[in-house]
Formats: sequence, structure tokens, C-alpha cells
Amino acid sequence: MSGESYINQAFIQKLTDIIHANLEHENFGVDELARESGMSRSAIYHRLLAITEKSTTQFIREVRLQRAMELLQQESTTASEVAYKVGFGSPAYFNTCFHEYFGYPPGEVLKNFKKDQAESDNSLTPESVEQENRPLPESTKKRGWTVSGNWVAFIGGLTLLIVIGLVFVFKNVIIKQSNSVSLTRLKNSDKSIAVLPFKNISNDQNDQYFADGIMESILNHLYKVRELRVIPRTSVERFRESKISAPEIAKILGVNFILEGSVLQYEGKVRVMVKLIDARHDEYILTEQYDRNFEDIFIIQSNIAKLVAEKLQTVLTAKEKETIEKIATKNTEAYNLYLMGRFFWNKRTEEGVKKSIEYFEKAVQKDPDYALAWAGLADGYSILAGYGWSASKKEGRDKAKKCITEACNLDNNLAEAHASLGRMLIYQDRKWEEAEKELILAISLNPNLATAHQYYSQLLDIFGEYEKAREQINLALELDPLSLIMHRLSSTYYYNEGNFFEALKENQEALSLDKNYKNTHWGNFYIYYRLGDGGKALDELQKIFLQDTTTLKYVDMTRSVFAKSGLKGLIDWMNEILPNSARIYALAGKKEQALTCLEKYLENAEGDEIVRIINALDYETLRSEPRFKAVVDKLGLTKYYLKRLHQPGYIKNH
Repeated sequence: MSGESYINQAFIQKLTDIIHANLEHENFGVDELARESGMSRSAIYHRLLAITEKSTTQFIREVRLQRAMELLQQESTTASEVAYKVGFGSPAYFNTCFHEYFGYPPGEVLKNFKKDQAESDNSLTPESVEQENRPLPESTKKRGWTVSGNWVAFIGGLTLLIVIGLVFVFKNVIIKQSNSVSLTRLKNSDKSIAVLPFKNISNDQNDQYFADGIMESILNHLYKVRELRVIPRTSVERFRESKISAPEIAKILGVNFILEGSVLQYEGKVRVMVKLIDARHDEYILTEQYDRNFEDIFIIQSNIAKLVAEKLQTVLTAKEKETIEKIATKNTEAYNLYLMGRFFWNKRTEEGVKKSIEYFEKAVQKDPDYALAWAGLADGYSILAGYGWSASKKEGRDKAKKCITEACNLDNNLAEAHASLGRMLIYQDRKWEEAEKELILAISLNPNLATAHQYYSQLLDIFGEYEKAREQINLALELDPLSLIMHRLSSTYYYNEGNFFEALKENQEALSLDKNYKNTHWGNFYIYYRLGDGGKALDELQKIFLQDTTTLKYVDMTRSVFAKSGLKGLIDWMNEILPNSARIYALAGKKEQALTCLEKYLENAEGDEIVRIINALDYETLRSEPRFKAVVDKLGLTKYYLKRLHQPGYIKNH
């Protein structure tokens, strides 16, 4: 065995042992496994993916199921009892998972076990019983066993071994062989796909917007299929010019299938070519080419999505089929304008976003009932306001909300619109219950929408519901594993829990995606401060100050202040040069100044930091203060604050 194989085997065994030790704990999941193994969620995920081609959740479930098989073969018990012993709270769900994994229900294993037992019992005839009850000859007693009793045990044991062997062969040979030559018995957990950016092969390179638009439309159709796990565009965009092979991309993204495509426009017609790759075996399972008039582009997109869903053996509900076949607009000119808008909006530059708004506005003029165009317009105004590119943040956000409300009114099944509206209700209006309804609706409409899970996790964090927020951000990360923002949020949640090493690992993931993202460096600064590592905290602060012309002049001074007064002196000095920072004041122990800042934040209806005060670790020394409670009350979060009060260790005064 090679050194690498040995290390991989030891890693798998370590995780398996941890799961076995917590087998009956129904809520033992990815976070608990990461905590007990001393690794980050993402580190376990990527390493498991490389070794087993399975996600962490899938690995945990399969270890439970393998142990269930052992118990069913060893014990005369019920499937329900075994379900609870291996951590399944629902016997019905256990039966479903067991059947999907082994190809037959747990009852079949029990039936074979009981049949073997019955056959053994039937072999005990009255004569054999009488024979067994007679006094044994001394010579037989010395051997220490009965002829009839041990023969029965031997036959029963042999039969059981044969059954176990057949199960093993069926699971590990027959099923694996069938998977290697076809897609039969695909489990729902295997139905994961990434749609790579489509290539523009037209003579006009400016037609790239059209290729991108078709790719995004197909992606949006696939999102609607509940049985599929679909990676968002934000993660696949990183592979636009990549030379990495499809199987390698699939491993990085944690999917089993890749869809590639190209688009050609010519003489009022369009040619779309797609290839579906089974990345596990690196083979094409679908190649298709469509040559149609431009007006048929909507039909092409729907057909491709349905064909991919069929190849991945999904069963489309009537609702899903209707959604995929629905045409967002019959106005091809409006559609073209919308694609141009999305093309520029995806650039995320000030010039690009402003251009996108122009195109979206033209699109809704051509077709006022075009919900997607209204949603695009809302996204444009929202980015302008959020990035400070509009004259008035309030005006920009008001316009965004008006547009997104219009989109929801036109198409109440547009999950993206409900997710955006939910976010606006959080940060713009602070209408918590309304926001929650919108986000739950968005997730129900499209469980694959990573941003909906992200926004909902943020809302739950605002409520102080740490574990629920963690669950939602984990789902978002599984759907969008290369999202910088989601890794940052995950790091923040770990930080607020006091799990600084996990927070640091998540920040390292974020930095691998963008080493210059200032918020990540701020996150690291606070982590190193908490860990008492002044040198590294100083390094992070200098990286932050180097990125901003207003703080560039302080770079050299940070080192001299730290050399003279240490980490505490650095925090005190930061209060002088960075006034009105509630967080820095709180860390310095300046409660009155920190509370005054929080009260000022209340006046700013657009402030994001203020809404997170219930769960924010850095405000822990303020939580018992009457002024803090008053701020919480004005935010409309008192009932959530009172709920948090009952949790151990929430209030700290020092």
C-alpha cells in the first residue's frame, strides 16, 4: 500500500470511528464531525470528495446504513429499532435511504435472517430433541459439544454466511458493475450537476452575452427540478477560461455531471450544441444539436433542461414541467435586451451595473409583464445603492424594492425575486416576520437557490438562532462551494460561537478565492485579537490600511504603536483614528462610547451591522446594559433577545 493510500485509509477510518461513536445521536452531522475530528467543514468535504467522490453528508449517511446492515444481520430485531440505533429519527426515511443504497428494503434482510432461524429450528425433530435430552456418553461430554446441536448451528451459520456473501456481492459487485456501464439505479444524492459557461462560436465576439444568457436560462430551468443539486453560476464562472478537465472541475465543485455548450448565431437563426458528461467515468452520455429560428430559442432552452433531467433519471412533477416550459416573454427583442442587461450586471463594476439598468429598463418598456426584467432592474438598483454608486442609498433601495415587488406580482413563483425581497425586508425595512415568510417561500420554490439559504441564515443569525443559521449556511455552501461571501458568513458564525480556529479556517477558504477582500482581513484581525496573537493581528491591520487611501498614512504608525503598547494599545489607538466604531469601542472596554455608537446606528435605516447585535460576540459585555436592551427593543428584536437570555453563558460582564 502506498503512503498516500495508507493516509487516506487512516483518514476514512478516523471519520468512521467518530461516526460510530455517535451513531445513536440523530443530530450528529457535518459540524459535529468537523468539531470532533479537529478539521474544518470545507477541509473534510474536499478531502472526502477527492478520496470517495462523496459529500460529507452522504458519507455520514452511508456509514450509518452500513452499520444498520450489520445490525440487521446480527440481531433478531425490527427495522424501526435498527433505524433509531443508527441515528435515523424516522423509520420511514431510514427504509427509503436503505432501499436506495442497497437496492432492497431492510425487511428483506430480516426476512432472510428469520427464515434461516426458522429452518434451523425446524430441523429439531421430536426424535432429535429426545436424543438431545438424553444423558451424554462420557466420551462425548469430554469433547464438550453435542452432535445434533452443533450440526444445526453449523448449518444455520453457513446459511447466514451465504446470505451475507450474497448481499456483499450484490452491493459491491453487481450494483457497481451496472453503474459503470449505465446510469441505472442513480440515487438522488448522485444527481448533481454544474453547467459550465457556454462558448460563443459566432463570428461576432460581442455575441458572448447571448451564449451567457442561454446558459443562465438553462441553469434557471434546472434549478426548478427538486431532485437535482445544481451549482450556481457564481461558482462555475471561475472555470470560464480554465484548461482543467471536466472530471477535475466536477471534483472541485462536488458534482457528478457537467453540462458543456456552445452557441452560434447566423442569418436570424441559432445553433445550440450541448454535451452532458458523466464526470465519474469521464464519458459523454448526451450530445445534442439544435438548429432553429431565433424565435424558437425559448423552446430550445426548455428542451435541453428536460433532456438533462431525463438523462439524470429525475421524475418531473407536473408543476416542474409547467415551470420549465413556461415562456417568460414572447417578445424576442425584450428577451435580447434582458440578456444584455444580465451580461453587464454580472461584471459588477459601476459602469457595468449602470449599463445593465439601461437595458433592463428598455426590456420592461418592450414588455411591461416581463417579470425577469423587473427582477434584473431591482438587482441593478440594489447593487448601485449597496456599493455606494448612487447619489442616494435610500432612493436606490426604494427603487429596487418597487421593482422586485412588481416582479413578484407578475410571477409569484419566481424564487429569486422572493429571496431578494426577503433580503430587502431584513436590511431596508427591518420587518423580520415578513422577511422570514418571503425567504421560506423562496426556498420552497427553489431549494437549489443558494442565496435564499444564505439570506435565511443571516436572518436566523439576527434572531440569535445560531444552530439554525449554521444549518442554512452549510446548505448554501454545499450548493455554492466557491462563494466568497458564504465562507465569510460561515467564519462569522464560528467567531460568534467562540470557535476561533474554525472561523480562521473558513477565512482561509475565503482568501483563497479573493486574497484582497477587505472584510476577510478584518475578520482575521478580530480572530487574532481574540487568540492573543498580536503579530498576526498587526499584519492583518496593515493589509487593511494599505487598501484604503484614507488609512494609508497610518500603516507605518501601526507597527510603532504595537511595539510600544502591544495589542491593547493598538485597539485604544484605533479608537482615536477610527471613531464611531461600536465594535472597537466594545473590545477596548469603552461601554458608554460603544452604546452611543449603536444608538447612532439606529438612526441609519441602511446600517447592516446594527441588526446583528443579539448574536455578535464582541458586544457580549454590553448585553446586560439597559441602553443595549433599548436598542434591541427599537429594532423589534426583543422577543428573540429574551429567548437568547435563557441560553447558558449569554450574558457576560467583564
